[in-house]
Amino acid sequence: MWCDYHKEHGHTLAQCRELKRILHQLADEGKLSRFINRKDYDAKGEAERRPWNQRSRSPKRDEARRDSSNTQGTINMIFGGYIEEYPTIRAAKDSVHALLKGPPNTKSSGPIMRFDAATSQPLQQPHTDLLVVTLKIGQMKVKRVLVDIESTTDLITMECLRKMKFEEKHLQPLDKPLIGFGGNQVIPLGTIILPIRVGEKDGSRTMPIRFTVVDLTFPYNAIMGLPLINKIKAAIFPHQLLLQFEQDDEQVGILKGDQMTARQCLVNTLKRGTSVVPFKRERKERSPTIMSVYMDHPNTHERPHPVERYEKVEVFEGKQIKIGKYLPDAVRRDIITTIADFRDIFAFFTEEMPDIPTSVVCHKLDIRPGYKLVKQKLRHQGKERIEAAKEVVEKLLKAGFIRECKYSYWLSNVVLVKKSNGKWRMCVDFTYLNKECPKDDYPLPKIDRLVDSTAGHALLSFMDANAGYHQIPLATEDQPHTIFITNVGVYCYRVMPFRLKNVGATYQRMVNKVFQSQIGRNLEVYVDDMITKSKQASEHAADLRETFKTLRRHQMRLNSDKCVFGVTRGKCLGFLVDERGSEANPDKIRAIQDMKSPTSVKEVQKLTGCVAALGRFLSKSADKCSPFFKTLKQSKFEWTREAEESFRQLKEHLSSLPKLV
Repeated sequence: MWCDYHKEHGHTLAQCRELKRILHQLADEGKLSRFINRKDYDAKGEAERRPWNQRSRSPKRDEARRDSSNTQGTINMIFGGYIEEYPTIRAAKDSVHALLKGPPNTKSSGPIMRFDAATSQPLQQPHTDLLVVTLKIGQMKVKRVLVDIESTTDLITMECLRKMKFEEKHLQPLDKPLIGFGGNQVIPLGTIILPIRVGEKDGSRTMPIRFTVVDLTFPYNAIMGLPLINKIKAAIFPHQLLLQFEQDDEQVGILKGDQMTARQCLVNTLKRGTSVVPFKRERKERSPTIMSVYMDHPNTHERPHPVERYEKVEVFEGKQIKIGKYLPDAVRRDIITTIADFRDIFAFFTEEMPDIPTSVVCHKLDIRPGYKLVKQKLRHQGKERIEAAKEVVEKLLKAGFIRECKYSYWLSNVVLVKKSNGKWRMCVDFTYLNKECPKDDYPLPKIDRLVDSTAGHALLSFMDANAGYHQIPLATEDQPHTIFITNVGVYCYRVMPFRLKNVGATYQRMVNKVFQSQIGRNLEVYVDDMITKSKQASEHAADLRETFKTLRRHQMRLNSDKCVFGVTRGKCLGFLVDERGSEANPDKIRAIQDMKSPTSVKEVQKLTGCVAALGRFLSKSADKCSPFFKTLKQSKFEWTREAEESFRQLKEHLSSLPKLV
């Protein structure tokens, strides 16, 4: 069905309403007089020639349209995860275009199925029970399997797999989210292929099925979705709670639902309904539904990424530490014991943060001789920022990081920046002071080398220093140069502040000196981010103990909220690393895929910068971006057809980036 007027599929030229409307308009204006018989044309009447969207309708039809137009949203069941027919978005789009071009070229056949008194089972009628059946999955008989014809993937819970003696290491990775009730997203743990048997031994159907594995707690062990229903050519009769399917011998088999089990699952669902994590939008009343319970999840509102989950363990009294969720019992016990032995290296309060000895490191400004003193006037800020600055100053005074000053040489204003967690970070505007300080050329580690060195290890621990810069003392003679002004007074730093020139080089020089014997062997460090790595899981506790001893020896403190111990995968400097290798951060990929075609030079520069961040995963990235660079060389910006095609191909290529092993 092709329309020559719109140059697209979907309807024929004779069915084109827009073309008819334009032809009628031209005819009424007398511009098509030589093509039509005016007498016959006028005989049709004005009402019939009126555009379709302006014609009168019956009152009943208008009322129905008003009722149906009041749509608040769409409720989907389960969509996403592993879909065999549509592994990529491009494959799904191609299937739609193929369907529009013409009718299907194959016809499906199957046995004749009848639902009558001979096949029915005794039930309590009337009922609204779901179809819950029993399947043999692997070597186990699995009860409480929900038949859901609106799920595009077959699901199984990780809890059920553990009872079948499977672990997470047996799963194949999958980073495609599941879209559930209200559009929420749940990140599956992976996929697994298991043999299943539908029906009893005599008269059954056996085949391998790829299940999408989710780590959710809901009343059903598995969900039988459309892929499995279509493979066994099943027909469902909800009134009788029956499912008929084609057996291996092409006969008809019957699978009966369990009404008692279905109602028990419903009761469990309603019990859990009050504890479900709600959506971000406030809803005064929300009746618990089966889909809302088993698709909502504590991690639903987090950015979707395949980083391993962790659990919080109370290692110290009243304080919790994040530990990998699926560690072997012996390894988990050793890691917790090691952490408990080094309670003093964690700073839960600012008062617990002593300075690193000056014999190890001390930051100096080395201001150029003949510098010009600059005193900034107090900037007026909003009430919220003033209160935030006051709270930060009180904390810094209590921790001993700053002291009050009376006479100042330099004077700088504070700048408040909101962090991702909603709290305020106070920085000082050292613009003029930084201009008078020479640059320290001490190199930072090369990120590519660090990521490659981290990947391929069995266990990783990600550690972050607690206000790392504030742990390094500032030279006494340079402290008056860091004076800053606030609404509550004038203060200067006793320790190395943020936003000061060369502080990153000073910190990197210090950690390279402190961890000299471990870097490259069982530790990688980039400024204040430390990663302890172990080839064998059993060795991780010993590697952590060695790192902790070094931290204790030099009086360095960790931030327990940002530390995760004993995980197999995680984010490392913008990349995902695990035992097999490294892969691109899904957030960076999504940033490009969601980007619209550039309309200015600045947007093209933003695009090329995003591509450069993924350069290690893109083969011949310069060739892929060459049309973008050509648009930058033009005297007048023009987004060419060649650039648009390259942009489309780049997005398509990003949907299947490889893992570097």
